[in-house]
Amino acid sequence: MGYPIAYNTYRRGTGRFGFDLPGDGVEFDLFRNWAHSAMITASTTGSSQITGAGNGTYLYNIEQGVVVVGGKQVDIAKAINQPCEAAGNIMIATFAKVYAIVAYVTAANIAAIKVVPGVAALAANVVPPTLAAIQAAIPAANDWYVIGTMTISRTADTTVTEAASNLYRPLGTPITVQTE
Repeated sequence: MGYPIAYNTYRRGTGRFGFDLPGDGVEFDLFRNWAHSAMITASTTGSSQITGAGNGTYLYNIEQGVVVVGGKQVDIAKAINQPCEAAGNIMIATFAKVYAIVAYVTAANIAAIKVVPGVAALAANVVPPTLAAIQAAIPAANDWYVIGTMTISRTADTTVTEAASNLYRPLGTPITVQTE
């Protein structure tokens, strides 16, 4: 896959987006952190919930794409029916939870995906995980980027709905990017 011209120039360290680019702020993050495709979507089989206090299985899909995190480009493979968390972690009926799907690059320059759960709450009051929760979940010294979120709602005893959102991934938005 090709890169935007400005990103190629930035990576080579020449031209307008070379070493003279400020090392912090939104302008710098536009080139250090971005995603092409790698969209979060609802799971293929659908999440499920057994009646009462039984096991819940909450899932998401991720489409193939490219993510640049901290200036390092990594390929994200397509993944179907990935767990949001371990099966059995159930919510009370009428509760929901937002999961942040976060890409980061390991020290070996390998892409890794971490799912960071928010706190279960009544569906009307649910919020995504905090920046502090995301930073605590990602291994130290790794840059990260929120690809998207998956909201799982237990609307009735055995009814579960999924709502994927990729709105948390605008380029360079400080709330989605760990800056140094």
